[in-house]
Formats: sequence, structure tokens, C-alpha cells
Amino acid sequence: MINMPKMNRLEFLGVYGEPMQNICSEYGIPASVCIAQAIIESGWDEYCIGEYNVFGRKYNGTGKYRDWE
Repeated sequence: MINMPKMNRLEFLGVYGEPMQNICSEYGIPASVCIAQAIIESGWDEYCIGEYNVFGRKYNGTGKYRDWE
């Protein structure tokens, strides 16, 4: 996990808001739910896996994994 400088709220929404709206609309999920979960899991992007993974999901290549394609 990378410890990055914390974004302010407007910066966070500016970076992630539109992409999350686009992705969530494809699945019929309210973007506000995904954005809120990203805020909770990342601390407004303070804790991020890699450069853009604001969700705490990890997969090491072994064990049960479901591809939702």
C-alpha cells in the first residue's frame, strides 16, 4: 500500500467522480455508493494500492477468484 498525500474533497471527486459515474452506470449501481466506499477504504486517497486502486481488494494469484465478465 502506498501512503500518499491526502487529497482534499474536491480533488478526490475531480479525479474519481466521473470515472466512477461512468463505470457504475454500466452496472446500474449508484455512483455515490462507490464513491463513498472509495472514500472510506482509502481515507480520501491517503491509502491507495498502486496508483489508482482506492479499494482495499487484493489478489495474490492463488485461491478462489471470480471473474465477473
